[in-house]
Amino acid sequence: LDMKAELQSLQASGIRTIFDLVKLPNDKLKQLATSDAIRLKKRALEKLSPEAEKLYEEGLELLLGLNHKVINRSEGIEHIVAAATAGCKAAIGHCLREGLGSISQNKEKGYIFTDKAAKKGNVYACSYLGEIYENGDGVEENTKTALKWYRRAADGECALGQFNLGRCARMGVGIDEDQKKLADKCAATWIGKSAEKGFCEARFAMAELRECGHGIDKDPAAAKTLYLEAAKQGHKKALEKAMQLGEGIE
Repeated sequence: LDMKAELQSLQASGIRTIFDLVKLPNDKLKQLATSDAIRLKKRALEKLSPEAEKLYEEGLELLLGLNHKVINRSEGIEHIVAAATAGCKAAIGHCLREGLGSISQNKEKGYIFTDKAAKKGNVYACSYLGEIYENGDGVEENTKTALKWYRRAADGECALGQFNLGRCARMGVGIDEDQKKLADKCAATWIGKSAEKGFCEARFAMAELRECGHGIDKDPAAAKTLYLEAAKQGHKKALEKAMQLGEGIE
């Protein structure tokens, strides 16, 4: 995706990377002094399109601290906007739901694109579709449908889906009264799977479970390790917790 040499003519306009280029609307590019901008954007999109799904995944990793990545919100958003511009439906849905880049927030349209992406097998879209139904965000709230999509994402080895499934179990969402005793164990299982994949929010949640012994054996040492791992990825609460426990971060 390297186009540094070709982008030199646009650097005076503040366009230094392929992400700077693709996120600008064409009407803005037409206002630039050089005539290369539109042509180069088209070329950039041709380069990005085959990698759009991967680009979206990389954006989420940076935005949320997935797959052991350190949180970098601004860079994550750049990747997601670029993936949306390159045609990734899951990324388009994400941008519409959140109002990212030059895309105005429209939760109803965001739901439509997220639904399409989920039904085509994008596991992150499956997890976000679950959140949409859980929160009634642009659709009627439906916990049962939310859990169905979380489970589909989790079964697809999506750390975000696994965490959401565990989070719901931890809160007792969708758990029958006679199964509440199993809720903590179920939560620890799914959150643990997500933590093992390097999702910092799951590491923090797993540290809490380890510290208190909810659904899993109490292990303060393991809790400290998980807090530190989450802190190193940029989880602010985990950093505070680690400092309270008197542990430094190397």
